[in-house]
Amino acid sequence: MRIETKSEAGSLVVLLIDNHLGADVAAEFKRQVMGQLSAGVRVVLLEISQVTFVDSTGLGALVAIRKRLGEGGVLAICGSQSLILELFQLTRLDKIVQFSPDTETALHHLVAEAARR
Repeated sequence: MRIETKSEAGSLVVLLIDNHLGADVAAEFKRQVMGQLSAGVRVVLLEISQVTFVDSTGLGALVAIRKRLGEGGVLAICGSQSLILELFQLTRLDKIVQFSPDTETALHHLVAEAARR
C-alpha cells in the first residue's frame, strides 16, 4: 500500500498511489491513515484519481476513517473515476462523504465551509 500525506489548509491530504483499495491493502491503508490523524485533524481529503477498483473491505476502511473523525469531521474524496463514484452512490456512502472533482476544488470548498462554522 502506497500513500503520500501532507497537511494543507488544516486538512490531512492523502494521495492513494495504488490503483485499488481492496482486501489485500485496505487494512494497511486504514492503519496508515489513522496513524496520521493527530488530535486536531477533523478533515481528511483522499485523492483517488488513480484508483480503478474498490471492494467492500476498502469501503469499510473509508467508513472507519469517517467514524474516527467524529461528529463535525469530514471525509472528502476527490478525483474519483465515474465507476468508483457510482459505487459510492450505490452503497450510499455519498451521504457521509463529500466529493469534489480535484484537490484544489475540494480544499477551496473545505476552507470556505470551515470559515462558515
